[in-house]
Amino acid sequence: MNLQEIEHAIAELNPQELIRFRQWFEKFERNTKSGTQDKLANREHIRSLRGKYKGKGLMKALMADRQHERDAAG
Repeated sequence: MNLQEIEHAIAELNPQELIRFRQWFEKFERNTKSGTQDKLANREHIRSLRGKYKGKGLMKALMADRQHERDAAG
């Protein structure tokens, strides 16, 4: 996925999805800046999503996966 595809996917998010994406991205940035982000694990996670959700929109799939993780956490 290239930057243009990511920009397009983000532009198609509805307001609720955009809010959740912003929250996720802000947390991602904080973790990256603080050095606690495991970059390799994150890349592997995104690669697995690409295969799992191929053709279904990576950003939407990522958002759904994150929501599922939050729901499971309680």
